[in-house]
Amino acid sequence: MAAKIGTGTTITFGTSGFTAEIVGISIDGVKRESIDITHLATPVAGAGEVGSREKIPGKHVDPGQLKLTCHYDPNTEPPIQGAKEEVTVTYPLEEGELTAATEQGDAFVVDVGVEVPLEDKMTRQITIERSGPWTRTASTS
Repeated sequence: MAAKIGTGTTITFGTSGFTAEIVGISIDGVKRESIDITHLATPVAGAGEVGSREKIPGKHVDPGQLKLTCHYDPNTEPPIQGAKEEVTVTYPLEEGELTAATEQGDAFVVDVGVEVPLEDKMTRQITIERSGPWTRTASTS
């Protein structure tokens, strides 16, 4: 796998149509639960062993959050009070590709912050909570 450059990545909000000049995207918090099934008869670790708790993986995966850093425009407000809507992340079209890779699913804005520094650009941080299954579609050549 070759390294890829993020320039050209876009996010589309299906219902609200919110847009912003995005300078960075972080996708984090994708996780599933670890269920502890240790019981009173579980053997304790012996010499040269570490750990004795037994666990099984949960069936549901939390799709995590999208964290955006954008140029701050005080005349534009993210849909912080909006309902869930379809959100699509489209990655840059690479040379030789016919279609770009995407991630798509339901999401909603849960946090909005602003930074106003001295002698530097103002930025806005937007946290988007992903909900339910998200579909990843690979690019095609």
